Parts: sequence; structure tokens; C-alpha cells
Amino acid sequence: MKHLIQQVGPDCIIEKYGDNLLLVISFSFAFWGQECQFDFCGRLKKLRKVYGCQFNVIYLRDPNTLWYQSGINGLGGSIDEVVVRLKALIEELKPSRVITLGQSMGGYAAMLFGGLLAVDRIIAFAPLSFLVADELKIFGDERYYSALKGVADIAEPHHLDLMTLFSRLKNKIDIHIVFGSRSSKHQQSVSLDSMHALRLQAIEGCTVHAYPDADHLIVKYLSEQKKIDGLLLQLIFDRELIAQQDLTVADGWKKWIFNQLLSGFDLATLESEIKKSDLGSDAVIAELRSVAASPYIQAAKAMKLQLDKRNWLLDVCDQLSRLNSHELSEVEKREVPTFQIFVDEYYSVHRPVVLTNGFDHWPAREKWNPDYFAQVVGEKEVEVQFGRAQDNQYERNSPRYKKRIPMRDFCRLVVEGGYVE
Repeated sequence: MKHLIQQVGPDCIIEKYGDNLLLVISFSFAFWGQECQFDFCGRLKKLRKVYGCQFNVIYLRDPNTLWYQSGINGLGGSIDEVVVRLKALIEELKPSRVITLGQSMGGYAAMLFGGLLAVDRIIAFAPLSFLVADELKIFGDERYYSALKGVADIAEPHHLDLMTLFSRLKNKIDIHIVFGSRSSKHQQSVSLDSMHALRLQAIEGCTVHAYPDADHLIVKYLSEQKKIDGLLLQLIFDRELIAQQDLTVADGWKKWIFNQLLSGFDLATLESEIKKSDLGSDAVIAELRSVAASPYIQAAKAMKLQLDKRNWLLDVCDQLSRLNSHELSEVEKREVPTFQIFVDEYYSVHRPVVLTNGFDHWPAREKWNPDYFAQVVGEKEVEVQFGRAQDNQYERNSPRYKKRIPMRDFCRLVVEGGYVE
């Protein structure tokens, strides 16, 4: 699939695959002590490549680790300036829907910018619900205290609390908060992410998704449990789109399904193998069951049985011929016999023979040479194959090696040694 990659400043990258597609705006989380990277690149690439989803992406990051309050390099020096620029970029991309996505610091940004841009859906993994450091400390949340102390000095007050922000917005937005409700080593006995999620749940249109075995690193947990792809598919694409369009099973899976069924593996075994794979999905299993019940696969199995029987017969003939030590040691050479002798003694019993003096009387032996063909039919086009010796399956792939050239040119290649078998 052809696409356009556009760099808008150091902290914004746009991947465009076409107009009237879903647009995902991905906000990066905080990379403490290392270079800030764009987030969800691999996951979104897998949705597109493995599951056949089509969408555009804007990747954003904040290397200053200020929860995007100081703007984004290339888009603006404040949240309001960034919103204006993002609205212009969205208008250029002409999306069918817009979704903001992020985790932790990026989750807060997905909520903040998603609300200000009035997007269709917000997906936030383990976001804070407000950024006032001293107030967070009162609630026992000191995880980012030193980093957030400087945020209040540069931020607009209504950008520091998502509850305040969303109470001022008129548009109702479909919001999904995904979090781990297990306390981490930084949270002692209290799940601080649960506190923030339950606070955000009061926003109209907000749905929370809790995972009791996960802590703040909810995306890492979902990845290790091989659940992240399925969850992203559910949250980014509604079920109707998944069923009809966006969960198209990749060709690689289809070939695998066909080959496994043709080899005789049962459904239970194949379903188990699909579920073990991080790339597997309910759609692949549905495809497996559909193919297994198809009359096409039944016809293919019948043909395979016939081919297997033919191959078995040829193998038996080969083994029998190897029992004859004379056949293995030499191939008989003789002058051309009568047609009936040739059929009875060689052709019908698959016995090789070298026939001599069979066409000494042919006039072609004296006439036919490259100069003769170049003069008589030099302008006629002939079909030749170049480079097929490099392919062990050239018979199957023969169309790619075929080319039509004048007979005169072919004769010249033969004489000059330019023809490559």
C-alpha cells in the first residue's frame, strides 16, 4: 500500500494512506532518561499489515516531558496553538473519523487534545486526571511530583484538570480509559491509576476498562498477555467495521490455512495454533472454519489424493527400474528401429534408448543455421525466455521470463553468445 510520510518539525510525523480514512493521533508517553520516541508505531503498523486495516496516523511526542503543556515543536508553542495547527492538518487529511490515543503522559494528552479537537473517540491508557503536583501529593500520588512542579508555571489552569476541561466542552465524546487496578511498587497499597480512572468515569460518555493483574504499565502487560492487538481493534474499530472491512484476514494467513487443511490437520489443532500466536485473532479462526467447510477445499483435497496416487505410482516404477542393474549402468544405443519395435521394446516399458542415424537424410541438416533463419523469417517475432536457468521452478514462473523479439535478433544473440538460458 503506497503512503506519504511527512515530517512536520522534529516532534510530528504524518503517515497518509489516502483521503476519507480513519485518522489516529498518537501521543507519546514520557521516556525518562532516554530519547523520546513516537508511540504505538509498531502496533498500528501491525493493525494495517496483518489485519488489513486502513487509516492515517499523526504521531506526536513531547521530549520536554511537560505533558504537552509547552506545545509541540513544529506545531506551536502552546496548547492553543497546537490545537489550531492540528485542526488544519485534520482538515487536509479529510478523515472519516478521528481518534486520539496515548498511554500515561500520552494518555493525558489524548484526553486533553481529544476534548479540545472534539474528536470522535479517545483511547487513554493509565492517564492522570489532573496535573497539579501539590494536589496530587495530597492524594498520595507523588510519582511525577518533580516533573509536574514546573508544569503549573507554564500551563493554562483549565488545561491542568481534565474534569474542569470536559465540564466546559459542549460535544459528547466516546472515551475509553484502560488501566491496571493493581498497585505498583510506587503506589504502595493503593492503585492510583484506579483513583484517576474512577474520577474520569464521571465524564459523560466515558467507559473504563480495568485489569486487576496489571499496574501502571498496562500496555506492557497487555502486550505480554497477547491481548493488546485485539483490544486496539475493538477500541479503534467498532464491531461492524471489524466484521465487514477492517479485519480482513491477511493473505499469509489464508495461504497457511489452505496448506494446513490440505495436509490433513484437524480444526481443533489448527485453532489451538492460531490462538498461541500474537498475530492470531477470532477473524482468522472464523476464516479457518469457513475454508474448512468450503466445497473448494474439498475439491482440492480430492485432487491432492489423485496427485499423491500418481506420485506413488511413479515412485514405484522408479524403484522397480532401479532393481535392474543393467538399466542403471548404461543406456542402449542403436540405429532407428521400426516404429513397432520402438513402441514394444522401449516406449511402452519406459526404457531409455539413444537412436542414431534417424534424420541424416533430412534436408534441414544442410539448410538450417542462424544465417538461414535470419534471411528467411528474420522479421517474424518469436517468443524466447531469458534467465530461466536461475529459477528451479521456471516452468511455473515462465511468464516472467518470456519476451518476443524478431527472429533476426535472436539469431544474432545465438551467434554472438548473448542468449542466456
